[in-house]
Amino acid sequence: MLSTSRLVSLLALACACSSLKPVDVTDGGNAPEQDAAVSSDGGPVVDKDAAVVPSNACRKLVIECLDATAPKVIEVPTESTMADAIANAKAGDTIQVKGATLGPGWRVPAYVTLHGCNGAKLDGTISVLGSGATFEAFEVAGSIILNQTGNYIVRWDRFVGSSAEDAIAARSIDGLVSADVKVTVEQNDFIGRASGIGASTRYDTMTHSVDLLVRNNVFREVERPIVLTRSGLVGKISARILHNTLVGFKGGIGLYGLKEPALVGGNLFVRGTNAVEGDAAYNLSNGILSDCGEGPAPPLGGAFATGDPKFVDAANGDLRIGPGSAALDRVPGGDALPTDDFAGCPRPKGHGGTPMGDVGAYEAE
Repeated sequence: MLSTSRLVSLLALACACSSLKPVDVTDGGNAPEQDAAVSSDGGPVVDKDAAVVPSNACRKLVIECLDATAPKVIEVPTESTMADAIANAKAGDTIQVKGATLGPGWRVPAYVTLHGCNGAKLDGTISVLGSGATFEAFEVAGSIILNQTGNYIVRWDRFVGSSAEDAIAARSIDGLVSADVKVTVEQNDFIGRASGIGASTRYDTMTHSVDLLVRNNVFREVERPIVLTRSGLVGKISARILHNTLVGFKGGIGLYGLKEPALVGGNLFVRGTNAVEGDAAYNLSNGILSDCGEGPAPPLGGAFATGDPKFVDAANGDLRIGPGSAALDRVPGGDALPTDDFAGCPRPKGHGGTPMGDVGAYEAE
């Protein structure tokens, strides 16, 4: 049972959270001196436009809340303000945002996980202090900026809204300081954004590199799902873009100025202008086009196949592949085949003979 003093403290926190103002900070700036916006917004996300997970999915699309009493979980806003959570979080901690919306200006501390539940949202730009961080289980109308040296994971999020900015920006372009940015983007749903994932470098001295792994994501009606742009004498971008489903786009993957060929494998391109655009070479394996052009630059190796993905119900957001799909059983096992799919189910499943993986974000049931 809560003590009187604890109850008073919690009531004070609730009142404080209702009057917080959003704070804007530039990339590479200091953490906010005051609370950014945290407003109540309870209840689970239920949206017919959300990506469909099979009835026997191996993970939940709507991620549950963690036990707020666990020693390494700090819950906002029920137990802490966001400013206090940022100030007090240590490496290995999780800041759980429960049924609230974070406004712009926050910077996640090193090796901390930002976990959303009960309809938590990120509205505005959020960035990092460096070394590493994980962003998971939010609806994101703003942008996640990863521009400090470290290892980062973005997973289980749903990116929506009309922002013209990258939904996820992995970059080394902000100020004359070295940055070696390593990012894994997996099992996210991107809907109706102008730009999905952007990676970029700049400057001629020190270290400016981005290492990007993009796998098992779904992009629906995203104008430019993935764009990589290298500039500067020391700029370096390494990219593996594996088993994503892209539907309704202009340029699926843009590769500009890259010196190291990107690996583009197991991706499904449907109803787009060009699958791959830009001036940079890339290595291709097991890509499938449907109502989509290949793009101006041929790959160094491999070739696109064409065929009908036979989505289960594309009109209602169900982009699983059905019987007779051209994407079935196309990919042999190996390092380029993820061990699971968008729904967290194992790959490869195979449908006869030697198990082969399926093209795209979903492995067929």
